[in-house]
Amino acid sequence: MSRLNWGCGSHVAEGWINSDIKDGPGIDLVADIRKGLPLAGESLDYAVTIHALPEFAYPELRSVLRELRRTLKPGGVSGSRCPISAAASTHICRATRPIFKSTRRSWRVTAAGSSFTCSGTATRAPSSPSTSPES
Repeated sequence: MSRLNWGCGSHVAEGWINSDIKDGPGIDLVADIRKGLPLAGESLDYAVTIHALPEFAYPELRSVLRELRRTLKPGGVSGSRCPISAAASTHICRATRPIFKSTRRSWRVTAAGSSFTCSGTATRAPSSPSTSPES
């Protein structure tokens, strides 16, 4: 089973491919996802990102999500968790829906604030930029 912990920063996880734009202890793969990840297509079972998606402007989200989708095997799962506002979570889910078969989102409110979780399943090829709906 191959699992990608993308945009992990210093939060590396044992048994995962830990990837970030900056090198550091425990980072297995240093890459800018906007330029593509040096991973074979359909090679991962899971791809997760914790707190990384809010680092991108909304217009960049679709290309970032497409790249994550490209790396997932059919039936692979992508998940994201972000401490963000309801408006920002709506933008992320809108960007995710045309790329993954299904998207579930949920909110969890803690003493530290809101946490957004979005997940999707890779069961079809990503939509091309010209055919992706904007909403």
